[in-house]
Amino acid sequence: MDTQNSEHGHNIEVSVDAAATEKAFGGSKVCGDAPCGFSDAKTSSQDAQERSASMRKLLVAVVLCIVFMSVEVAGGIKANSLAILTDAAHLLSDVAAFAISLFSLWAAGWEATPRQSYGFFRIEILGALVSIQLIWLLTGILVYEAIARLRHDAAIITIMREKPDTMSGIISMMNTSMSLCLRVYQKGAYLHVLGDSIQSIGTTIKMLRNILEVLMESTPREIDATRLERGLCEMEEVVAIHELHIWAITVGKVLLACHVKIRPEADADMVLDKVVGYIRREYNISHAFLLSSKMASETTENGAQSSRQRRAPRLNERILSSLSRRSMAAHPWHDLEIGPDAPEIINVVIEIPKGSKVKYELDKKTGLIKVDRILYSSVVYPHNYGFIPRTLCEDNDPMDVLVLMQEPVVPGCFLRARAIGLMPMIDQGEKDDKIIAVCADDPEVRHYTDISQLPPHRLQEIRRFFEDYKKNENKEVEVDEFLPSTTAVDAIQYSMNLYAEYILHSLRK
Repeated sequence: MDTQNSEHGHNIEVSVDAAATEKAFGGSKVCGDAPCGFSDAKTSSQDAQERSASMRKLLVAVVLCIVFMSVEVAGGIKANSLAILTDAAHLLSDVAAFAISLFSLWAAGWEATPRQSYGFFRIEILGALVSIQLIWLLTGILVYEAIARLRHDAAIITIMREKPDTMSGIISMMNTSMSLCLRVYQKGAYLHVLGDSIQSIGTTIKMLRNILEVLMESTPREIDATRLERGLCEMEEVVAIHELHIWAITVGKVLLACHVKIRPEADADMVLDKVVGYIRREYNISHAFLLSSKMASETTENGAQSSRQRRAPRLNERILSSLSRRSMAAHPWHDLEIGPDAPEIINVVIEIPKGSKVKYELDKKTGLIKVDRILYSSVVYPHNYGFIPRTLCEDNDPMDVLVLMQEPVVPGCFLRARAIGLMPMIDQGEKDDKIIAVCADDPEVRHYTDISQLPPHRLQEIRRFFEDYKKNENKEVEVDEFLPSTTAVDAIQYSMNLYAEYILHSLRK
């Protein structure tokens, strides 16, 4: 296993032969003082043994075919029989096909080089393509000769007597290398011709399809890429699979490459070992190239969306306009720092005080707190409500926070808060999640670290407020189950990253 740790992304790049379980390069050839990455000793040795056995069998078949072909050529010339000469050509095509196969097997064993890093396995595919073309070329020649004899030979009776055997030889030669010289002569010559023709055409189509699929680098038919991806995503430590590619460099030698995103707390080497074991065990994939990266913004198992499902909102000029042409010396969204202990403990700018029916909100252009509306329903905010500076969410606003503490505070001030949970919310069909936090400097609530520690009635009170506060405006709000502090921290980190992307974009502009 070739492992490289990136300095910033905590990425681990793995190039590993799935047939080998060792992490070391033991036995690999050496390029200078380091193991060479172009070949694997264990796999190369196993391939060499298989090639040697196949080449021995092919050599025996070539010798036997040459002996029989020589006898048939001599007998055909002496008897002036096209049927015998056709069968000799049949054997000649066998010899040619076997010779091409021998060369392909020999060439496939050449050492991989920096230019041919996969080796020369694909020569086997090219050899099969040449073999098929040669067979059908000889078939065409023999068909032409047979038709010429039927039309012009004076000995019509001799021709009619030889015709079944002649046509049998013509069509049978199309099935030579495809069935390893195993010809089955049926009782009737015409049934033989019909059976051979159907089998030859079907076998040719199948072989051409397999050859084209390899050359086009299609996913092998025996592998379900969707099922493979789903199996990898079902692993507990895996968040998402990206850039999944599966292809074959020759028949039976399948390769895989993908980007695996894993949870921040997961051990990368362990996860990659599990991934390699899975694709080897379930799909017998011989070689895998994996890139893993830890994902800071992925969420927990208890219902939160993973970061691969989060989509960055389309660039909104209204957001960028708040970065310039403003009349305040300091903008609470952009100039106030989020805090040194973020995302666990963050600064929160309070917009609406506890017990207020007035819906205050930030004016993004000026940075001032403005009155948006008076709540239509007979409800008041149960706790102080505001936003986290230098964050951005899918609704093009900063991350919203409900801060639990003893007293209401003045709109426009900021305080330190600890995130203890996340309230998933859908406002008129759009995602509008809220962070649930406690004031980090309030002795009555600062000891809470997770939303599960709050009294159930307090959570019910918060849920009921957000479900009802827009009812008289004929606007529908849905509140899902509360999620733990780990989910809240991940959501804050994601919004920080998204805000940073917009800052970079504005600087480029």
